[in-house]
Amino acid sequence: MAQRSALIRAGLFGAVTGLRSLMGTALISRHLSASHDKDLANTAFSPLSQSNTSTLLTVLAAGEIVADKLPIIPSRTDPGPLVVRALMGGFVGAVACSERRENIAAGALVGAAAAVGATFAAYHIRRWLTRDFGLPDAIVATAEDSLALAIGQQAVQR
Repeated sequence: MAQRSALIRAGLFGAVTGLRSLMGTALISRHLSASHDKDLANTAFSPLSQSNTSTLLTVLAAGEIVADKLPIIPSRTDPGPLVVRALMGGFVGAVACSERRENIAAGALVGAAAAVGATFAAYHIRRWLTRDFGLPDAIVATAEDSLALAIGQQAVQR
């Protein structure tokens, strides 16, 4: 049961990463930093529990939220951005499972799969809402930001 919970958490963090590539990492880092979790102290993930790392990732994630609204940003489904989201989703999935002392490889796979799935789902939903319904892209993008934060909060609390 504990592994299932850790894998669900890995999937949630992965989904957040599919919506906003840096938000999942920023949220898990903020959580680890605030909880002063010592479980990751001797792992490759220990820098995430440092407050400086958490602050930097939060600033970068906020910058991504702003940049997402710019027309010059490439599509998240282009090969480069998609690979980055898959890798970042795998990373947060691994961290989520490592924190719970569960299978890191399984967490990475679940996180990466959730990131890719959320990437394509969000892309198509956003396109559908802006093209077919005529909603302004900035409004849809802001709603997507809110959804990513809400899913992220669920992942942190799980």
